[in-house]
Amino acid sequence: METYENESLLQDFEVVDKKEYMENDLSMKYPLKYPLIPIEDHPNTSSVFWKKRTRIKWNLMLFFGCMLLYSSRTSLSICVSQMSKEYGWDKRISGFVLSSFFFGYILTQVLGGILSDRYGGERMLFLSASVWSICTFCLPLLGHLPLIPVTGQIIVMQVITGAAQGIHFPALTSLLCKRVKAENRNTSYSLAASGTSVGNIFCGIAGTLLLQSHGWRSVFFTTGGLSIAWVILIKCFINSTEQTEGVEVAAFTKNNHNSLKDLARHAPFWALLFCGTCESLVFVNLLSWLPTYFHDEFPESEGLLFNVLPWVASVIITNIAGMLSDHMISRGCSVTRTRKLFVSVALLAPAFLSIVLNFVSNFNVALFLMTSIIGFMGCNSSGIGVNPQDLSLKNAGYIYGVMNSMGALSGTLGVSFTGYILHSTTHWASVFYMTSVVSFLGIFSFVLFGSGDKID
Repeated sequence: METYENESLLQDFEVVDKKEYMENDLSMKYPLKYPLIPIEDHPNTSSVFWKKRTRIKWNLMLFFGCMLLYSSRTSLSICVSQMSKEYGWDKRISGFVLSSFFFGYILTQVLGGILSDRYGGERMLFLSASVWSICTFCLPLLGHLPLIPVTGQIIVMQVITGAAQGIHFPALTSLLCKRVKAENRNTSYSLAASGTSVGNIFCGIAGTLLLQSHGWRSVFFTTGGLSIAWVILIKCFINSTEQTEGVEVAAFTKNNHNSLKDLARHAPFWALLFCGTCESLVFVNLLSWLPTYFHDEFPESEGLLFNVLPWVASVIITNIAGMLSDHMISRGCSVTRTRKLFVSVALLAPAFLSIVLNFVSNFNVALFLMTSIIGFMGCNSSGIGVNPQDLSLKNAGYIYGVMNSMGALSGTLGVSFTGYILHSTTHWASVFYMTSVVSFLGIFSFVLFGSGDKID
């Protein structure tokens, strides 16, 4: 058995109980050398890590969960132009309706991370999906309540949907860092995260066709119905996994969160928060306003193209980045260097290409540039997306929740602010210059202060 002389090295290994190992008979034999037993080899318990076959099944399940999550989230962006005509919304009201999702999304990030770290990410995924899937399905039925205008009803439903979806990614982060071995986490997270782009593709294709043939309400009925089916399926899957694996995540989770005050003493924590905030502002703005941009600038363009191609590129690049980052780390490249590389690649695309968009008047060129921006931003899944797991395993969901709360706030303000810019100027130049500046700020902050080393 391999031994190490420095007790602090125990922090680099995932064991059930360090105190148990330090107080057992071997610690008497090696008073200065503590044997490190991986958790899967512990003689008194089953592994908390998924076996390969179970991991693959869960990866696919989480992939489809993220796909449906983003299909639900994107539905409003696809339908907002038609809904605006029906309800008489101008750009300011459309921007507020789009951003109302994030008012709820902000509220549950930290709480979702804490509860996921404590009770198990799979349980919180099920609970959150139960709410947002029903809300998505029921949104087209609004408009029959007395006293409250239909626009107000839609805003309230979007806030509730956002609050439910705010739990999803902290829960996903907590689940993967507890159940997937370190050498497979980038690939697993990237596959799950790429489901968000597939959700945009699915909603872009199916949503556009449904929008044209059956109206905007059919989009919500379809995505909501499929999401409800996934909720039923994941509940069965959770029960099946617990029976076959014989162990629950929550049974191995310690309730020993670092406080925000403790985390705030570390510069990499702040670098993660700031970079995550910048990335969210850019990405959410693109996600929310991309269809409107093409409708405004190229009114004769085919919606199926700009609602699909950028997300196809994102799926491909996200998964390549995940596999490549795992390969780089396994070959000896430091985690810190790997994270900084992928963050830089992800944000350099919007930093430069968004400026070029200001000088483009051809649809095909604009589509190519926007596809490149969205595609390369998929590298963030191997950058700041998994960085909370680098900084702390026991607090990964909590840290992700804090980061995503700030990101959701920036997204809320950014989407709404973009609506006001477009209403006031009727031009996209200011929006794209803002995108470039924010992207550069995100790169500089993480390259200077980001890290892939543990801080607890």
